[in-house]
Order: sequence, then structure tokens, then C-alpha cells
Amino acid sequence: MPGIIECSHMSGKVIAGERFRVVVKFFPGVPDNIDEMLLVECGHFPAVRFKVKAVGIYPGCLLSFPRAGDEEYSERLERTRTRQEHGETSYAAPFSGSEAVRLMPTLPAKMAEKEKAMIKDPQGMEVEAEADRELLCAKIVAKLEQAQQA
Repeated sequence: MPGIIECSHMSGKVIAGERFRVVVKFFPGVPDNIDEMLLVECGHFPAVRFKVKAVGIYPGCLLSFPRAGDEEYSERLERTRTRQEHGETSYAAPFSGSEAVRLMPTLPAKMAEKEKAMIKDPQGMEVEAEADRELLCAKIVAKLEQAQQA
């Protein structure tokens, strides 16, 4: 994908015995596991490959508002739940529902039971966050591919 890795010196001359610093910057445009290859060519020497592995963090906020009845969302949620139950998710920085519940302020005693019921269980939070992250990834990749074709 374009724009993920950027080097400070794309070309230049290195005299014998001299050092040359190349700064590599990483821009994860997608909240997913990133596994890219950087190829460095220097004169008549064979090219050297450097592996760049990282994780783009998904910045998200999980709210307890009810979602509109969306069949596509329900299907995506069910696919994500099934993958998580079978341990098939590979994202290295998943949302932690139990950590979110731990950090949540104490619910006021006067809060209506209906509103308390809207707060999801930790596992449900994790499934929703992962389904939303996957949708965001798909939309970002589609936009990048569309921009490359234009």
C-alpha cells in the first residue's frame, strides 16, 4: 500500500568508509497487522530486504447507544463472533472489553434499569469493536485502491 513506509534519503552517494543514515518512517494507514518489505539497493551490491512488521492501532470509542436495525451489520457481527469463538482473529491489538468495564465509572443508583441493560457484556463489546475495525479496514483499503486506479 502506498505511503506506509517513507525514507528520508531515497538516493545519494556514499563514499568508501563513510556512514550514511537512512531514517525510515512508518505510517500505518490501516488499523491492522502490517507486514511489509523494504528493499535497499546500493551500487552493484545485491539488494537487501528489510522486513517491517507493526500494528496499526484502532482508535475507537464504544458507545451503548442502540444501533439501527441493519441486516449487513448483524451478519458482520455474527461472522466476527464466530471467528473469535474459533480463535481465528489475528489482530495483535484487540479491544479488551473487560478492561473497558474496569475503567468505566460506577453506574449511578438512580440510572434506569433499561439504560443499565444497554451496557453490553465485555465479550459483546469485543465482538462489536472488532466488527467495526474490520469494516473500517475494508473501507480504507477500498479507498486506497480506488485512488491508485484514478
